[in-house]
Amino acid sequence: MLFLRIYGYSTIGLIVSFLISLWIGGKLAYKNIHQGNSLLLTSLKYSTIVNLIIWTTFCVIIGVTADEDKLLMMIPPITAFVLCTLLTTFSIGLLISYIIKLINNKPADLSITAANNG
Repeated sequence: MLFLRIYGYSTIGLIVSFLISLWIGGKLAYKNIHQGNSLLLTSLKYSTIVNLIIWTTFCVIIGVTADEDKLLMMIPPITAFVLCTLLTTFSIGLLISYIIKLINNKPADLSITAANNG
């Protein structure tokens, strides 16, 4: 219960910023794959952008809402940023980059078009 009292608004901000950061990160990953960058580099950029947006939002909300020990309360989010960026680069970030590459390289099916349906 203490966690919710201390980090309640920050957690809501984390969820909202997560959705926004996924959209921005996905656009960035698509652009990098389209430019021919490697999957690992694309994954690193995707994970860094997503985590930077999320944890920056979290820290700003803590900075605004916390009454005391703001600096001490920033240590867990900063640690989480570093760990999450490293872990997601080699897991979900790599998977998302690979899926985007598959979708980007998929040949267009010309047999299903509006012109052929008439």
